[in-house]
Order: sequence, then structure tokens, then C-alpha cells
Amino acid sequence: QYIDDGKGEGIVVSEAQIERRKEEIFKPLEHYKIYRNEIVAGDVNPNYINPRQGLDRLQKLMDEYGG
Repeated sequence: QYIDDGKGEGIVVSEAQIERRKEEIFKPLEHYKIYRNEIVAGDVNPNYINPRQGLDRLQKLMDEYGG
């Protein structure tokens, strides 16, 4: 079913490497869990930006400098 070209033979991954990768992958989720309730005004959170806030900021910049 899958192609095995033999390139994966002999690769050794330590537990420390796995843990570092897990921390790197799950860091955004942990950051959200910690800072999700720190809303200062409306839906503004100084610790992270969601896609809607990014679009609003981009629109504001374009209105000020592009138009």
C-alpha cells in the first residue's frame, strides 16, 4: 500500500527530541489557554491576535497609508 524506499532505515529519534517537538507544536494552544480571558476592550486581547483582528488592523493601515 505504501512505498518503502528504505530512506527511513536507521533513523533514531530520542525522547528528548520528541518532547521538544511536542512543546513546539502545542505552544500556541497552551498560550491560548493561559491568556484567553485577558480581554481589555471589546474583543481585544494584548497577548494574541485572531484572524479577524488581523484583517481589521490591515484595513486600518490601508486606510491611513494606502488611501
